Amino acid sequence: MVGRMKDPVEGAATLVSCVETNARNEFDVVLIAQVIVQAEGLPPTAVEANPGIPLSQMPIAPGTVWKVRVDRQNPKHLKFLSDQADADAPVTAGRAEAEQIAAKMRGETTPPPSPPAS
Repeated sequence: MVGRMKDPVEGAATLVSCVETNARNEFDVVLIAQVIVQAEGLPPTAVEANPGIPLSQMPIAPGTVWKVRVDRQNPKHLKFLSDQADADAPVTAGRAEAEQIAAKMRGETTPPPSPPAS
């Protein structure tokens, strides 16, 4: 939807059902999705949306929850927010595991991971 949100708030959109469109590129596919939008000051609202989803996340299952910014005055006006930190988690974990394996292969001992700071 074009235009500025009059009363934006961050919330969540839960996927109920979707179909893939022919709108895609080498990285993403656009869906026609039926979602339930929830946010502070907005009762759960059924909305049709068109999120662009990375092909690496397909197929996508009902119940998937996305972070969104939604206009409380017009819940059909929503923006799906990128959560790059979550998307990068498997890559970061894989990189750390590869480093540990390489260190073992070189005969190095790796210290156990430090406990999280509190």
